[in-house]
Amino acid sequence: HMFTAFEVEQSEPGVLGAEKESFGKHLHLRGGATGQIQLMQDWEWPYMFALADAGFGISLETVKQSVGPKNLRILEVGWGQGISGRRLMDNADAAGLPELRVAYEVVELHPAVAADARAEASRRQDTVCSVRVHEGPWQKVLPKLAANAYDLIFYDPLNISPRYIGEKQLYESWGLPVCVFEALQFYRLLRPGGVVVQ
Repeated sequence: HMFTAFEVEQSEPGVLGAEKESFGKHLHLRGGATGQIQLMQDWEWPYMFALADAGFGISLETVKQSVGPKNLRILEVGWGQGISGRRLMDNADAAGLPELRVAYEVVELHPAVAADARAEASRRQDTVCSVRVHEGPWQKVLPKLAANAYDLIFYDPLNISPRYIGEKQLYESWGLPVCVFEALQFYRLLRPGGVVVQ
């Protein structure tokens, strides 16, 4: 995939600091038809925190009401700067439930960004949250994941458009086929009572 060959652009330090975000003030890739592809910027952090907190809170309440082990399984599509992913993992650590076990998984296409997610996973080894990184396009990874397995899906990938690589878009970017495919995957992956944050 041509997209995975684009290099991560260097950036000045970000507002949250290296412990809460990766790649500095923004995550841009060098390359493509425009010379630069903007993936994420750190000014998005209040929005990302709010979404992560809401999704985690709703999912946690559902898990608390379940009978048996308190296991919460999260799937995030798109690591980016790791702002929402780290927030979800921090929420797991701060939940205050000794019996809670959280499995966080992320799907990331770009190899440098996936490597950053794996580095964060190694830093989190001794927490209540286990971390797994799936590298590849979400359209190929999600169909291979177990059905009825996730309590929370946090969906925020870059939808790669043909214009990034100098091609003409021949279909509507928010068209029915993409929306139906996403919805069917979410429905298949979620446990009853599961939440999608998009």
